[in-house]
Amino acid sequence: MELSTPHVIIQHSAPAYPGRHALGVHSLSQSITGWQQVYDQLSPGHFQGALNELFMGPAQIFLEFSSHALVQTCNTWSDSLWFGIPVQRGQVSQVEGVPIGEDTIAVRSGKTEFQLTTPDNFGFFGVVVKEDLLKRYLEQEHGSDCLVKMLSYPVLKIDVAAIDSLRWWLAHTLYNFPNIPEPESSQAMDFILEETLSRIGLLLGQQARQPKETVSSSHARRVIQRVQAYVMDNKDRCIKVHDLCEQLGISRRALQDCFHKTMGCTPKAYLSAFGLNAARRELEEKTPEQTTVSDVATRHGFWHLSQFATDYRKFFGELPSQTLRKKSQQSEVSRHI
Repeated sequence: MELSTPHVIIQHSAPAYPGRHALGVHSLSQSITGWQQVYDQLSPGHFQGALNELFMGPAQIFLEFSSHALVQTCNTWSDSLWFGIPVQRGQVSQVEGVPIGEDTIAVRSGKTEFQLTTPDNFGFFGVVVKEDLLKRYLEQEHGSDCLVKMLSYPVLKIDVAAIDSLRWWLAHTLYNFPNIPEPESSQAMDFILEETLSRIGLLLGQQARQPKETVSSSHARRVIQRVQAYVMDNKDRCIKVHDLCEQLGISRRALQDCFHKTMGCTPKAYLSAFGLNAARRELEEKTPEQTTVSDVATRHGFWHLSQFATDYRKFFGELPSQTLRKKSQQSEVSRHI
């Protein structure tokens, strides 16, 4: 499958996205400077991703594209704030189980881990700013600091026109910066840093009355967090949906409802995808001299090797043995260059 170059469809015309292409799901998760992330692919097929990033020290802007649905477990720099904006209006994505609508942006602190759920063929703008720098800017320019109140909920309700304006600016900045001559790049980066602070400040000034989280959505988020903690603590077990229901003390139907509300998939699909992704990460990091497909499959709860190979190939477009050989093949190519 060829990776199409996404375009930003907003009120103003915007350039094509020129980011690095054909990153795998694991390499994409490791590509953003300063972040600690694990991406789990949710929909089957050969994954391709792309990243275009501008890192400025105390701030960072980027555009990430992924070809398949993901659960992204993320943690940005410990002393920063992240603002996330879908490239396209209307695409269904969630942060901490809360939908990111066309009139909202995601916001999370680097002090805690958070989770994004994104659909197939999804583009996401990110802006990361050091918290103390943004706080000083807001106090100097606007005479107030709204960050504590702002972080009480995973999304901020913002005027749609203000969000579109930021999309437009981010797209043009990421597109044009690589074309700036080297002698002028340092001065340009200083300008972009100041403009980033200014535009985030203006965006926060456009906040509308924030949506209230319902009891049901809050409960669903807590259930999913408990599921994820249990699965992580029992990675060497083949966990079934029945095990989750017993551990959490809820019915299968209630668990299904929580997954539908926050993850957009069934518990069974999540457990299968989690195990397959964990196995793939290990296979990508090892060589045939270090492990075998059978050992990796068993460690991640897959006891039927032929079924594991079939499911793995359907999900990732290649056999697990092919994934395991890649690191050795890459090393061999490097030695002959």
